[in-house]
Amino acid sequence: MTATVKSGMPEPEYHAHPALSQSLAKLLLPPSVPAKFLWARENPAPPKKEFDFGHAAHALVLGEGMGVEILQVTAKDGSRTDAENRRAKSTQEHEAAAREAGNIPLLRSEAGRVEAMADAIKRHPVASVLLSSGAAEQSVFWTDERGVDRRARFDHVPDLAVPAVTDYKTTTDASPGAFAKSVAGYRYHFQAAWYVEAAAAAELGHVEFALIAQEKEPPYLVGVYQPSVRAIERGRDLVARALDIYQQCTETGVWPGYSPDIEPLDLPEWAYREDIA
Repeated sequence: MTATVKSGMPEPEYHAHPALSQSLAKLLLPPSVPAKFLWARENPAPPKKEFDFGHAAHALVLGEGMGVEILQVTAKDGSRTDAENRRAKSTQEHEAAAREAGNIPLLRSEAGRVEAMADAIKRHPVASVLLSSGAAEQSVFWTDERGVDRRARFDHVPDLAVPAVTDYKTTTDASPGAFAKSVAGYRYHFQAAWYVEAAAAAELGHVEFALIAQEKEPPYLVGVYQPSVRAIERGRDLVARALDIYQQCTETGVWPGYSPDIEPLDLPEWAYREDIA
C-alpha cells in the first residue's frame, strides 16, 4: 500500500476528494443500499444547522477546522451588536454570509457553551493528554491491497510512546453503556477499523484507537474509550463487506436500491406483544 499524509488540509478540500471515505462506505451496508451511497457521493449534503454546535466544539477542542463567527443584529441606525436569537432578518443574512465564508455561525451564548466544553476537556486527565501534543486533522490518502483509493482524516495523533489515533465525538450521553450503543448505532467500530488500516498505510505502525466522547449539556462530562479487539474485528468484517459491494458495483455500474420484487412483510415481534386491551 502507498499512502500520502497531509497536514492542515482544508476540510472542504478533503471532503471533495474522490477517494472513498469511511462515512460514505457505511452507506453501502444494510439498512442502507448502494443507491443511497451513489446519491450521497454525487450530491454532497450542504451543512446542517443541527451540526453547527458539534462542529464548533470539534474546531475549538482540536484547535483546527472551521472558524466560529458570532452572529450579530443590525439596528436601524446601522449599529451592530451580538444577536440574542436568529429571528432578525439582518441576523439571518449574517448567518448566510458566515456559512458562505466557510465559518460556523453561532450565538454568543452558544459559543460560551462550546468554550466551556473545551475547558472540560482540558480538565480531563486523559483527554487533555491525548489532545495536547502531536498533530490535529491529519488527512491520509492511500491505495489499499484491493486497488481501492481510500481516505481518512484523523482528529488527532498525539505524541505518545504507543502510537494512537484519537477521534472526538459530541454526544447526549457519554456514559459507558449509552456510548457503547452509540458506537454500535453509528458504527464507530467501522470507523475504528478503517482508521487503524489508514494508520498502517501511513506507516504509523500498530496504533491504538481512542474515542473521546463529550456530552453537549452541562457539566459537559467526558469519557475516553478504547474499542475492544472484538469490536475492531467486527469493524474489519464490515469494512471488508462494504469494499466487496463497492468493487462489485463499480465493476458492473449497477448500484441497486431496494428489491424490485414484491416482498413479504411481517410486523416486528414487539408489535405482537403489544397490549391491546
